[in-house]
Amino acid sequence: NYIGLDATGLAAIPNSISDGAGALSIDNSDDHLVGGSSTGAINVISGNSWDGVKFSGTAVVGNVLSGNYIGTDITGLLAIPNNRNGIILSDGAPNNILGGWKKAEENIISGNANAGIFIKGSNDNKIGGNLIGLDALGHNRIPNMTGIYLEKATNNYIGGDPDIELSPNVISGNNGDGIFLSSSDFNHVTTNIIGLNPNIILQIPNSKNGIQIVSSRNNIIGESSEIGNIICGN
Repeated sequence: NYIGLDATGLAAIPNSISDGAGALSIDNSDDHLVGGSSTGAINVISGNSWDGVKFSGTAVVGNVLSGNYIGTDITGLLAIPNNRNGIILSDGAPNNILGGWKKAEENIISGNANAGIFIKGSNDNKIGGNLIGLDALGHNRIPNMTGIYLEKATNNYIGGDPDIELSPNVISGNNGDGIFLSSSDFNHVTTNIIGLNPNIILQIPNSKNGIQIVSSRNNIIGESSEIGNIICGN
């Protein structure tokens, strides 16, 4: 599907959605797959007047968003921004997965006007295996303002872990912080690559901090050497 784009996937035809809505919005619904790893499963969700994807409500449980381009054209090489966030989880949306373990489950979340991913007042979600702020090749910047932004969010898992079939996020090239935590407690941030390309060779810095934490407590940033983050060049 092209959501906010023309039939070529190269130019914006925005969905003119209202304040607080998403071009693709899941409200109080569970167990949906948005995208996937199979051929042709990709959604390109870009160019919309508000958020690209919105999960909202405490009954939004068990949804998986993987293998999508959010904020770019169909090639994944050029920005076609959503005018707010690429993805937002809000109003208590719990236990959803953004990304995955396989390369084909990787979301490209880049070029959005605000955050690539914004988790607001939502808990127990897992985010891994995404490119955030880079093109689909991982070579060049397509910046969001912030890579991942947590506000009043608790017990979310950001990063790779083979035990739960998530690969690392690459969070680089954004115009603000790579990850920003505000009034958010007990979250895990492990095994991410922040400020480098996926091969950990080239510096592609976030313009501010790799990770910034404000008015938050009891978060785990790199639990051990085996699941630590690589944060360089920001």
